[in-house]
Amino acid sequence: KGAYGLRARWRARKVLEALSSTSQGVGLLTSSAASESLSDALARTRGAVEKTQAVNVQNIDQRIGLIRGLILKGAVDSEVRADALAVLTRKVRTQDGVVWRVPPKNWHAEANALYHAMTDPKSPMAVRYTRDPVGTDLFTSARKSKKLRGEDCDGMVVRLAAMLRSVGYEVDLLVIQAKGATTWSHIFLRVPAPSTGSDGGKGEGKRGTDESILLYGGALVLDPTMPQHGPGWEPPGLTEVLRYGKPSGIVTKARVYRV
Repeated sequence: KGAYGLRARWRARKVLEALSSTSQGVGLLTSSAASESLSDALARTRGAVEKTQAVNVQNIDQRIGLIRGLILKGAVDSEVRADALAVLTRKVRTQDGVVWRVPPKNWHAEANALYHAMTDPKSPMAVRYTRDPVGTDLFTSARKSKKLRGEDCDGMVVRLAAMLRSVGYEVDLLVIQAKGATTWSHIFLRVPAPSTGSDGGKGEGKRGTDESILLYGGALVLDPTMPQHGPGWEPPGLTEVLRYGKPSGIVTKARVYRV
């Protein structure tokens, strides 16, 4: 356990050094994250693609089982935890002195920070929504998806959920069948409010979506495939379908799975 902690802190320090883009060392974005040659991108993705697992999924329970296994494995991966720590342990200088940019024990602020680190295209941790090959389900580990930078909803959920669990947060998996679809068509996350160790505050994010987080049943809904809506957005009709079991809005069916 001690060795694991040392490795995680060492990786976090290295990632923090890469993330620093201002004189104060508090910026999330780097110029290199916004510009990459095609040859560099090919070198980055080639090894990860060769090890990606392709599975012929038979039903939703099998799909969730595979996703849950990847999340649990990623949550104890020292590199995944180091990435999460890099986001959460940055400091900023204010008129009152140096403070943590993400307030400790503030679950809204921490979940927000991890969400934006993964969905902002300028972030070195960003993952772009990209469909799987036709007729094939690809299931990628949280570590490999960072190198690929392209995942569908399954892969993006694995990456974000693993980072959240690596710093102490339970996550629920929400799956829906959208109106017009013939099968389960989308998956995203719900982070339940922690029972202890949190002040329940929303934090003070700079974006409007951060300042007006939408709560769902004492939890925060996170859909990394919809960054234009931000944290708290949920498909119209989801609440009604979960509550009454009848189609509503764009949602026909919905299920909740605890990781």
